[in-house]
Amino acid sequence: MMRKRIAVALLLITGALYERPGGSQTAPTVRIGLTQNAPTVSIRSAQPFTVQQNQTRTAKFTMVVALDPAAANRVLTRADLQYRPIVEIDGGRIVVVPKNERVRIDLQGNAGIDVDNRTYRGSIEVFGNSRNTFTVVNELPLEDYLLGVVPNELSPTTFAELEALKAQAVAARTYVVRNMGQSKNEGYDICASDACQVYMGQGSELPLSTQAVTETRGVIATYKDQPINALYSSTCGGRTEDAENIFDEKLPYLVSTICEYKHPVPLAFSTSRSFPDWKDAVLEVAGVSNFSEAQHFMGLAVRGEPASSDLTTLASFIRQSFFPNVLTSSDLSFLTEQGILSSSDQIPLKEILFRLVDKKAAFEWQQGVLISWDGTTMRLLVEG
Repeated sequence: MMRKRIAVALLLITGALYERPGGSQTAPTVRIGLTQNAPTVSIRSAQPFTVQQNQTRTAKFTMVVALDPAAANRVLTRADLQYRPIVEIDGGRIVVVPKNERVRIDLQGNAGIDVDNRTYRGSIEVFGNSRNTFTVVNELPLEDYLLGVVPNELSPTTFAELEALKAQAVAARTYVVRNMGQSKNEGYDICASDACQVYMGQGSELPLSTQAVTETRGVIATYKDQPINALYSSTCGGRTEDAENIFDEKLPYLVSTICEYKHPVPLAFSTSRSFPDWKDAVLEVAGVSNFSEAQHFMGLAVRGEPASSDLTTLASFIRQSFFPNVLTSSDLSFLTEQGILSSSDQIPLKEILFRLVDKKAAFEWQQGVLISWDGTTMRLLVEG
């Protein structure tokens, strides 16, 4: 997610993946899955490239349905219909590409390649997949990849601090090294979205973040001589969580720690329900019995299991306990900077359930309005 803030500090000895600035060793390459389900793909470049031995500066990939010639003059079945990739190049020419063939586009020097109006360094591969859509892969040196990651995970425009950007660069580099090849069955190493790390290519690069990547070249965070699981997040509900409460694995570098929300002016809010009403509603609906060190909601007494494993229970608990007539906005927000959401702010239930599970904590509200509720005290970050 853009404009992320690093939620934890890496207090670890860092290791050199390859030589530091000034060294001659070449950085490894990485394959980034830009998209995995594209019905069409448009590519262009100021420098000519080739598609099936045809030179062009533009290429539009489309998957079409073709008929097996042997099926003429008889009733058709689905097996007779075959998907075929075609490419429209300069001058309206059409090139038919074998279904299992990968079209690779390499340019000389540092010329950028535009893929669906976004510019990338390195090479581009386009190929059909089992879903009869296109997968697009950007292959480039790891350090060049980071130039398009760091400014999108920690914006130099919003957070113009070189040392913070260096920390983000080390975290991002460590993350990709540890997770290299996790999507090899799909034809790439790692994705380009916030499911992995946000990568937006050459067009998103900024001078300060580029400096941070350059000055930390090859540096990763390690534990027992292995890259750490370098997780970071855009939001924090006042305290991070212990690794074992999320991943069932205890890690000394992923422990619960305070992360205060720092805002220059406290944000006021109002509510139509008093604190006693909140407390009574919680006790009546669920009877919370289990909290982690971070005071995050961990389970329901009547269920005997973490609520995050039961979508219906977790969603019901949240909605019935707090503002039963109001659905949430992004990031589990019952309260926003503008106040309580109205009925016109509703979003689809499926999206709510996804976000509830994704955040792993029932009490993380936007802007850190509610830190936690431990059965007795509700702690708030915001005055008003």
